[in-house]
Amino acid sequence: MLALSAAPNPAPAAHSNCRSPSMKRLVVFAVLGPPLGLVTGMWGILPVLNWSLGEPSVFDYHQAALLPVAYLVGLVPALLVGVFDGLLARRNIAWRPLWCALFGFAASFLPLLTSFAMGFLHGPFVLLFGLLGAVPAAICSWVAGVLQDRDKRKSGAGWPHHLGPPTHLLPFTLFLGALMAA
Repeated sequence: MLALSAAPNPAPAAHSNCRSPSMKRLVVFAVLGPPLGLVTGMWGILPVLNWSLGEPSVFDYHQAALLPVAYLVGLVPALLVGVFDGLLARRNIAWRPLWCALFGFAASFLPLLTSFAMGFLHGPFVLLFGLLGAVPAAICSWVAGVLQDRDKRKSGAGWPHHLGPPTHLLPFTLFLGALMAA
């Protein structure tokens, strides 16, 4: 007969990891990436292509019905870019949204690999599909960076607060303010 232990069950370790920066980063990419790809394609690239061909614009909110398909096709590339962004963040690489945009450009072709292999897609216009991954990757990387900076400020990490605010940025900030006001 099995002996049952009377020891209390420890709290699940996964609960403490739910708020880790890498999990937040992946959630940002998983939740925002596919819809931003859909918006980029349907409300950004498609109207520009129709305009260049002399056709009427197709801007329509009914295209939001394609959101489940966007998640089906774009979730894996978005998560791959999220992992890449996490690696860059851990190493404190500068220009992270730019690097993620380039990686997202390449990752957006993953769902199309079988079509490329069969010869269905060819020509220079296929490169426009890369924008479906580049734009969301850059935006998601920026949002994840903002959330990471906010968490660092809450925890007291980051800028040494005992030194005061970074006053060396004041002239640049004033210049940007004057430029925006003009």
